[in-house]
Amino acid sequence: MKICAGHLNSFVLAKKRWAEDHNAAATETPTFDDLEPYFRRGMRMCPDDGTYTIGTVAELPKCSIAAHTEYFKAHPPPEP
Repeated sequence: MKICAGHLNSFVLAKKRWAEDHNAAATETPTFDDLEPYFRRGMRMCPDDGTYTIGTVAELPKCSIAAHTEYFKAHPPPEP
């Protein structure tokens, strides 16, 4: 769960950088291809074979394994 939560956090950061770089509105949804350049070690994958939903810039990403998403929401990363 912790690894997946870390990946979801990486999506949050990638979406933020993508939105800044493209002057994207909070309602816009980037694709996996849009975000891939923001991952130095390649696109993140759930270690338990869940699938990720990116969502809009303003939404938190989700894992298809509900427990992973709930853990992520309950343990938010510190603000930079």
